[in-house]
Amino acid sequence: MIYVIGIGVSGRSSLTGKAAGIVESSGLIVGGRRHLEEFSYLKARRFALQGGLEKAASAIKRHIASCRASGRRARVSVLSTGDPNLYGIASFIIRMFGKASVEIIPNVSIPQEAFARIKEDWNSLTVLSAHGRDSIDKIVAGAVLSDKIAVEEVNFVLEQ
Repeated sequence: MIYVIGIGVSGRSSLTGKAAGIVESSGLIVGGRRHLEEFSYLKARRFALQGGLEKAASAIKRHIASCRASGRRARVSVLSTGDPNLYGIASFIIRMFGKASVEIIPNVSIPQEAFARIKEDWNSLTVLSAHGRDSIDKIVAGAVLSDKIAVEEVNFVLEQ
């Protein structure tokens, strides 16, 4: 089974007992370096996502095949920030492995955490993603139509 587990802004301590137990019993843990460091005390194999999603999927497939060949149960934890369904890795993992092979355990999303900190409701929030975009045109178009926006993964600089 592949578990896609969201980690909140406070790291490992944000996990429920169930989620922490799953990570601790996994043979392979996949995630960003920051997430993997939270579990450096475990003996599980680790794969950093900096290698790309396709390489991560290959590492997961190899791990599952190795476990099956040796008669062991294949348990994989894929770590994500916040809610893995909100512009997260969950959709990719489901496309690669199918819904029947995946369980998602979400955490508090980053927009949810941010609005809680500023003590504002987020009832009419529009969430936009900048991930993989080389232009801000769609983000600006979406932003002008909304009173409240959250832009996920801004990795470019606006020039004036």
